[in-house]
Amino acid sequence: MLVGGLIRRWILPLGGGAAMIVSAFLPWWKASGNLEGLDWPLNFLWEGKASATGPVSVGVVMILLGLLAFLLTFAPFAKMPRRLVGLAAVAVAVLFVRALVAARSGLDLGDALTHQVEYGLWVALGGGVALLL
Repeated sequence: MLVGGLIRRWILPLGGGAAMIVSAFLPWWKASGNLEGLDWPLNFLWEGKASATGPVSVGVVMILLGLLAFLLTFAPFAKMPRRLVGLAAVAVAVLFVRALVAARSGLDLGDALTHQVEYGLWVALGGGVALLL
């Protein structure tokens, strides 16, 4: 019980937060140059247009969510807020794939998940799931 509590209280939230921060600097999509999380504007998630622009990127949001996860790890009351941060990270990953499929004509979900999405997205998703546990 002690080891399980240690993992759920400290290891998973800190690892999840670190994964979310690192994911911002990793490639999210196979394209010319492998675009990182910092290269995608946040409004791409709901516009679904490759030409979307904006001052805040998906990577910046993931960095902020990761930092918030770090801070909430040390708060004794923060089990539910920490899970909400994880849910937000999962939502960003899901919206990214949805927007990617919408932006690319002829791209289906299976092809997007197996051939187009790079490991940065999977790291972000894993970090969010770690916070949900």
